[in-house]
Amino acid sequence: MSQEKLNTVDIKGKPYVLVNERVKAFRKNYPNYGLITTIVELSEKRVVMCATINNPDGFPIATGYAYEDAGSSFINKTSYIENCETSAWGRALANLGIGIDVSMCSAEELGNALLNQSKPAKRTNESIAKQIDDMIDEPPKTINIAAVNTLKAKLEEYNTVCGRNATEQEISKFYKCSNFNEFDYTNFKKCITMLDGSIKKVGADKK
Repeated sequence: MSQEKLNTVDIKGKPYVLVNERVKAFRKNYPNYGLITTIVELSEKRVVMCATINNPDGFPIATGYAYEDAGSSFINKTSYIENCETSAWGRALANLGIGIDVSMCSAEELGNALLNQSKPAKRTNESIAKQIDDMIDEPPKTINIAAVNTLKAKLEEYNTVCGRNATEQEISKFYKCSNFNEFDYTNFKKCITMLDGSIKKVGADKK
């Protein structure tokens, strides 16, 4: 697929494709393919994600990994998980061949790199910082599907290890929500920490 067909932003004199343009091209040209995100590692300080593209038969044909530090930027303080997922999507779609005429790197990915490089100089180049901030959408109020699936998997592990039969609805009530889809990222972190703590405690008691 030619990059000229996709909208770009100019960074340091070169056009780079935004991830949302890659996603739109993917949905248009590969309607029966799947784009799945998996959280590889998650803590209050960092997250690692893997995005996988499956063909209509469910066979993986491209992957992309991404890493984000929670404290690497102002936006990451509240949205490091969302930004990591976006980067993983962009890398996987690039590996599929979408929007790579200039670079495998997406505009967001390059923007994050430039932002981190500017830190020692305390962001002396404010125009770059502003351009990067303008690229990224406002963070959503609720967690994304990858985080929801992570919570469900952790709850299943909790029930298995701890011998419980807790439901998603029961756990959600503690956070004044009906289900995990209504969680914000503060509740997400608290719930993951609570479930993990219980699992580790039972594991330690069994030793």
